[in-house]
Amino acid sequence: MITCSTGIDSIPNMLAANDFNNDGQMDIVVANFETNNIGILLGYNNGSFADMTTYSTGFESHPYYVITADLNNDNRIDIISVNFGSNTIGIFLENSSGSFTMMIPYSTGNSSTPYAAVVGDINHDGRLDIVVANYGTNTIGVFLGYGDGNFQDQVTYSTGYQSFPAFVVIGDFNQDNQSDIGVANYNANDVGIFLGYGNGSFSSVVSYSTGENSCPQCAVVGDFNNDKILDIGVANYCNSAVVVLFGVGDGTFLLGTEYSAGMGSVPWSLAAADFNNDTRLDIAVSGTLLNTIVVLLGYEYEMFADVTKYNTGDGSMPQSVTVANFNNDGWSDVAVANYGTDNVAVFLGYGTKGFDSMITFSTGINSALYSLAIGHFNDDNHLDIVVTNSHTDNVAILFGSG
Repeated sequence: MITCSTGIDSIPNMLAANDFNNDGQMDIVVANFETNNIGILLGYNNGSFADMTTYSTGFESHPYYVITADLNNDNRIDIISVNFGSNTIGIFLENSSGSFTMMIPYSTGNSSTPYAAVVGDINHDGRLDIVVANYGTNTIGVFLGYGDGNFQDQVTYSTGYQSFPAFVVIGDFNQDNQSDIGVANYNANDVGIFLGYGNGSFSSVVSYSTGENSCPQCAVVGDFNNDKILDIGVANYCNSAVVVLFGVGDGTFLLGTEYSAGMGSVPWSLAAADFNNDTRLDIAVSGTLLNTIVVLLGYEYEMFADVTKYNTGDGSMPQSVTVANFNNDGWSDVAVANYGTDNVAVFLGYGTKGFDSMITFSTGINSALYSLAIGHFNDDNHLDIVVTNSHTDNVAILFGSG
């Protein structure tokens, strides 16, 4: 493991990995919540990194979320920051050699407190657009891109009174080859669907319940029942369940099927993959207060047949979860950020036999890791893991051995 400082009292939150300077090496961007900037770590092929270069996101902007994408079609990776404190998103265009322009801000509206965002070409013009979940104003904001790094002012769509949208996804839910939007509404206990018309505009919201007092806070899109129609899986923070909304194909969804993640588990994050190679998507979810990950194996007839809990350690409080094949055996593995015990837990998958006991990798005493991402950081063809350590103000890179 190596660590790279993000600055004193920076409290790094979300991060992303990409190749910003087109040298074939993975680099890192991190949202430094308390110092109001994003930090760039340019990677070398030996697994080391240049000192962090920071770019301001504005006074008391408190950037929470970062996304990487080529926003101006120059074959260089740009950055979007979601600025929780200043009610903006920020665009950073890559100049050359991994340097970026000063932030170009776009307002998400007074008191909007943007919480999450997603990028996609939602009007099929070959230019990337941005959709933001505006937690404070109960809207989603759509920013249509011009293809040169500039965007139209946002157009907002209501997610419902005091719905508090917390997460947003994009998918073609009615099979018309147009992008639609799904949003997890934390306080309304539902998922809202906006069907796209193909020109960048959307229908009014249609809501689907995730259960009473469920508090859905994150979502994943996939075809969970192999009917070639997209479905949505949701992690419910308050009622400790995973709910799957099965798509019908016309933009509507069947009432959610609920699967317990353990009473009081408080699911934080989820990911989807085929863990047992049966051509059906499965789900892994972190159970923060029960110190578990829960794996739901997909079966037929719109059901998950097997729900198995795996211990992440006493007091571990697992948060972000992700899926990758860390040991190159053809089976998907699970990695989770254990906030309470300052380590990353890796569960190696054995297909139909489930997962091995966890292997833990320390991220430092009192590190309180928050977010994690996967990438090749040292050119050895083995996947590595990078995490943000919110209490020790650094990122830690854990190098995989295959």
